[in-house]
Amino acid sequence: MNIILADDEKLARRVLVSMLSEMDLPLQIKGEAKNGEELLKLVEQYLPDLVFVDIRMPKLNGIEAIRMGKNVSPHTKWVIISGFNDFAYAREALQLGITDYLVKPVHHSELEQAVRQVLAERTEVMLRLNRQFEYDLLSVIHSTSERDHSDLRLPEKMKRYRFSITLLKAAANQSQEDTGSQLMLYHQQNMKPLLARSDIRCCLIRMPQGSSLSCIAWDPHSETDGESPLALYNRQLAFSFKASSTESLSVYALQAPVCKDAGTVKEAVVQLHHMMPLLSLLPLGQLHQCEELLQLDNLEGHLRVGNCLNRVSQLYLQKDYLNYAKALAAFEKELKSFVPSKPADWTCAAACLDRQLPSSLTGESLRDWMPKLQACGTNMLHVMSDANREQGDLIAKVIAYVDQHYMNDIGIAQIADEIGMSPNYLSAIFHKKYGTTFTKYLIETRMLKAKELLLSQPNLQIQKIAEQVGYYSPRHFTKLFTQYFGNYPSEVREQFK
Repeated sequence: MNIILADDEKLARRVLVSMLSEMDLPLQIKGEAKNGEELLKLVEQYLPDLVFVDIRMPKLNGIEAIRMGKNVSPHTKWVIISGFNDFAYAREALQLGITDYLVKPVHHSELEQAVRQVLAERTEVMLRLNRQFEYDLLSVIHSTSERDHSDLRLPEKMKRYRFSITLLKAAANQSQEDTGSQLMLYHQQNMKPLLARSDIRCCLIRMPQGSSLSCIAWDPHSETDGESPLALYNRQLAFSFKASSTESLSVYALQAPVCKDAGTVKEAVVQLHHMMPLLSLLPLGQLHQCEELLQLDNLEGHLRVGNCLNRVSQLYLQKDYLNYAKALAAFEKELKSFVPSKPADWTCAAACLDRQLPSSLTGESLRDWMPKLQACGTNMLHVMSDANREQGDLIAKVIAYVDQHYMNDIGIAQIADEIGMSPNYLSAIFHKKYGTTFTKYLIETRMLKAKELLLSQPNLQIQKIAEQVGYYSPRHFTKLFTQYFGNYPSEVREQFK
């Protein structure tokens, strides 16, 4: 959070600097002013998040400076620190909407409380602005029209902003939901240095195929103030690559050229997704630039090989043997026709396949790839056969359990717990193999048992029959029975007399 200090006493400013530096908070003092005119120049230059200002200063007092500064930087919060506990000043300051009015000498706890209040308010505002930023970008990315997007709903000052879009794709073999959550954490970690600046917008947009778009926008004039936001983001990204090399999440990153306005964002996104197949041929844990990849020899050939490689991996993970074999044939054909002007380095492609398949291609020559990938397909068939047998055994256990305990209060969760697996997994397997849900199968079993009791014991009351098949509400039992057989229990009994 950017801060400016304004006090005509140098010692007072030094004390504030000392106290602020002791706080374990993301604060940066951008400048100091000894009078109101200097303060306004600093506010115009830095558009700070927070200003600490004394009331009685030369040239322009604190109250006048606040009134004029609010026109220059509306989002800035103001805290007055004065040696005068003057009611008239305090009332006028409160009418201007200041955050706090502190009387010298200021205690450290009072100062920190004021800073934390501004930080909390600023965080809430930034979250809201970034959510709006995400919504606005989505409206551009998913627009089907070719209209000029310069009318994007953005604050007027953001019309001149620069936009950077970086595609992040996890290399780990995980579900898209898990990958998306991890990429969100990854994005938030990278954005921490940027969130301290109120002139920057950022968001993460989930896209198909397990990828996400990390988007930032900034005022180009801020690039003159030290490190540019994009350079800061890229430096943080490089740091994250090193930190994640020992963790479970490995990430590909592909960055489009900087968009000079919001109207070219969609074009950048299209380019990123067009180039995405190349990632499987490139090193993990590095930031790759679209501009550099466009210079690749035989770019279209690289893209076709990358697409084939990704399809082979995807179909193996889906255990789709028939289409895997077809994709493998297409991959082999593409490799044979791929002729770059210089020898290609297949190390990264081999590593990409090895992360998804038990292929052990790393270090192998290209001519040895196909036999190993074909062996993976054969192994897939064996695994699928074993899985089918295992699933068949599971279904048999479920059916046996229902036949033995249908009269009790049972459910799929209870059976899964006894077998030792996830209820969701067992439910999905049962549905897939048996063709109906567990609940419907249980109802069917109970209804057939009820009919058996109705006909074999003609004097047994309907309520007792309901209880013996697991229902303690005769009304609920009758409703289910009627839905299943099309007749009331009493009608079925009469039909067979």
